[in-house]
Amino acid sequence: MSVNNILLVIGSLVVGSITWLLVTVSELSGDVKVIRYQVNQNSEDLKILTAKE
Repeated sequence: MSVNNILLVIGSLVVGSITWLLVTVSELSGDVKVIRYQVNQNSEDLKILTAKE
């Protein structure tokens, strides 16, 4: 293998790992938003329940 081929392989690996990281981070932040929304919904339900008592 020539040096150019090795550099191409390393470069593609780096790009692949960076895109994977970005996708993972964006998925995680999406999950956090969903969890926050659910927590907000739960606290709203709690307020309604405690108000009824």
